[in-house]
Amino acid sequence: LSIATSHLAMFQNPLDSQDPSSYTSTMKKQCLINAQREVFEETLLQKRQICIFGIIDREMADRVIKEVLFLNAASEREPIKLYLSSQGGGTTASLDIFDIIKSLTSSVIGVVVAQANSNASLVLQACSKRLILPHSTIKLHNLRVTIQRSFLEMSENILKQQEEIFRRQVEETRGRQEIVYDILASRAKVSRSEIKKFCCESREFSASEAMAVGLVDAIA
Repeated sequence: LSIATSHLAMFQNPLDSQDPSSYTSTMKKQCLINAQREVFEETLLQKRQICIFGIIDREMADRVIKEVLFLNAASEREPIKLYLSSQGGGTTASLDIFDIIKSLTSSVIGVVVAQANSNASLVLQACSKRLILPHSTIKLHNLRVTIQRSFLEMSENILKQQEEIFRRQVEETRGRQEIVYDILASRAKVSRSEIKKFCCESREFSASEAMAVGLVDAIA
């Protein structure tokens, strides 16, 4: 009970401590931001353009999948342009986007804006044509598994349970890592072993370096 109480503050909504007028103002601003985002995305869709800006999570993957399916159904001949500016994100969500892009009849032109790190670089490999802006970068690194030690310290039984969960996560991650190596190497100008080395070293590539090793096709 003491442990749960000590962690309670971590899960409290910061808006709970605000006065009603401040809360209302915050909600109005958030509604305005959401409305502006919807207008922005709708405008891009009309031009057959989609953005992946920020961390790739389940919500973003679902949105991107719906949008590319909509554009593909609207016209299977016209290309779709996908702008990537992301530090990475979830492997499952990224692979889901990768798979759906590969299944489309429409060609997809991927454009790296600022950065396409980690799993964002994975999504890029699904695109028919892979472009990068002159001062943008791509960073490769191995997948990571994390676990919260605070829960491991509760009891010996919990410790054993968490160790088993962690072991399974490590095995699953190893399998997914091999998939990532295969995808990155499939269109690269270097060997799979070189790709693996880049990931182990958390290598960052400039636009020209990314083109030299085959992570992109051209500098936009």
